[in-house]
Amino acid sequence: MGRRRSGQKSKRCEEQRKKDSDNDNIDDFERQWLNKRRKIAAQIDETLKKQLPKMQKHYHNQLQRNTAGDGMLTKRSMRRAECDENDVGGGSTRPDDSNSTRFISEKQPIHVSGDKNSDNNANESKATKEKERIQKLRLKKQLQKQRRKEKKAAVATALQTSLQTRQEARQQLLQQKKEFLDKKHKIRQFDAASATTTDAKSSSTASTTNIASSSNQNNTKTDKHSGFAPHPHPQNRHCELLYQDLHIGRGPCIRHRKNVTVSYTLRAKSHSMGKVLDAGKSFSFRFGKGEVIKGWDVGLDGMRVGGVRRLIVKSGMGYGKRDVGAGRGGDLFFEVELLRVAP
Repeated sequence: MGRRRSGQKSKRCEEQRKKDSDNDNIDDFERQWLNKRRKIAAQIDETLKKQLPKMQKHYHNQLQRNTAGDGMLTKRSMRRAECDENDVGGGSTRPDDSNSTRFISEKQPIHVSGDKNSDNNANESKATKEKERIQKLRLKKQLQKQRRKEKKAAVATALQTSLQTRQEARQQLLQQKKEFLDKKHKIRQFDAASATTTDAKSSSTASTTNIASSSNQNNTKTDKHSGFAPHPHPQNRHCELLYQDLHIGRGPCIRHRKNVTVSYTLRAKSHSMGKVLDAGKSFSFRFGKGEVIKGWDVGLDGMRVGGVRRLIVKSGMGYGKRDVGAGRGGDLFFEVELLRVAP
């Protein structure tokens, strides 16, 4: 029995120890919670002390606005102000809710009798400002449209002026070309007229020389071949060149320092029976520049395109004493047809 009682006492002691340990744990939790609450309350008090001057200024301004009309506050406004002051200055330990500050800052001003006129005036001023702003915007848009129209008109005028200047320049160029062509045509006509006069003079001189040779056989040299006459060129003083026109052309006249194309045949003793020494169907050279023998530069003067002329060239205007096939110092019998004269 003694053993049983001692075992029961030990059990009871253990149970009490557990309860005491549980109570100790509960006291620790409560202490922690209380400490947290105290810290939060201290923080709230500090923030409220910092915000007190701002809130007092805000309520003071609000009271001045409410009393601006008649100088009297309504009972409702006074009660609200007293409640707000008590809440701010109480130093309560409740947490800092943002909703309370939001409610305080978002409170609308209390309208006292006599503020309606001021509100109406404010609304009217706002309406007039909006009207002025709208008018300014309309004026800006109108000015922008006018400037765009002016720019388009300026661009159109510039294009028109440029087109007109180009057309005038083209007309001037066309006029200059026409004048140049007219001058060129006149020069060609003058050359043709001068060539006809030289042909007429050459034919008249040939007839006079023939008459003179028939009358004065002792003083002048007679030609062995009938129909040939000495060329009237001033370089043919000693009658070393004789010519005969088989066919007079109707094309442009030959000119000095111009490219010329001819077809020719060279014989030894006569134009019909002699041996053919040389021939060419399209031989080109520059007339009067010394590119051929002197007999050609002198004897082809006065010819026209399409004409055929026979020449008897002696050694003085030919190849000199060199033997080409007709012997040294022999006469050369050419038959030349003028094909083309370069412009």
